[in-house]
Amino acid sequence: MLSPDISLHPGGTELTLDIAEKAGLKAGDRLLDIGCGTGSSLAALARRFGIVPFGADISETALGIARRAVPNADLICADAAALPYPDRSFDAVLMECVVTLLEDPEAALSEAERVLKPGGKLLLSALSAEASMPGCSGRIAAGGLLQPDAFRAFVTAHGFSVLSEEDRKKELKSFVAESIFVYGSLEERIKSESSSVGAAALDCGLEYDPKTTGYGSWILLKQLEDVL
Repeated sequence: MLSPDISLHPGGTELTLDIAEKAGLKAGDRLLDIGCGTGSSLAALARRFGIVPFGADISETALGIARRAVPNADLICADAAALPYPDRSFDAVLMECVVTLLEDPEAALSEAERVLKPGGKLLLSALSAEASMPGCSGRIAAGGLLQPDAFRAFVTAHGFSVLSEEDRKKELKSFVAESIFVYGSLEERIKSESSSVGAAALDCGLEYDPKTTGYGSWILLKQLEDVL
């Protein structure tokens, strides 16, 4: 039986809980994990904070594991760019190392904004280029990496303010070292662990260079609507 502890984001559950703590999650908050995978983050957040857990993923295999790991969660198979939820459904949205792997990351972030309540928070982690790569034409992701200038411009234009931005490269270095020791390379780890949960679509052509590839976490606040 596959383990619910499979985690493809550097820092694992410890990083998830740290971001959630800084975001001020509290009991009763409705949280949607986009790209929830096997449910390890949802399970940890439900235990620590008492959130009401929701998850969306494109892999039914991963969701089958998640349903055992978080039996009280509302889990669905869905595309991050077309979420089947009404506007303003959630107090928080979590996206861990998923946005740069998607075919349309801009649409996915727009959907995250749509389903958040005003004043809600988007908790995000991603591999990133330490400087925007040439020839990206304003795209927020290229080569499996977040493009910092385009990303900041996009979130500001779509009603978010940045509450927190943290450098997590230390966690990335540990993750890469472990990946090389166990799998031979970071790319092989991603392919092996993603395919084991039916997520072959995660082959994104990652361009990892230890000198230029960073890793960060963000807490974004959806701005309150003006009251007339």
